[in-house]
Amino acid sequence: MSIKPPFTDLAINRSQKGFYEGHSVEIALLSKAIMVGLVLCADMAGKRQWGVGKH
Repeated sequence: MSIKPPFTDLAINRSQKGFYEGHSVEIALLSKAIMVGLVLCADMAGKRQWGVGKH
């Protein structure tokens, strides 16, 4: 039984100009959204731990 060669013929939409030139805008924006979510989660967890915002 032999291993099939990898599928490398993928249609990836890439930006033709601007900041994301040569990169996939969808993937870049998704990764940025995930990072923002992680930062906000860490910020909220830190505030809960230290009791910031309680009156």
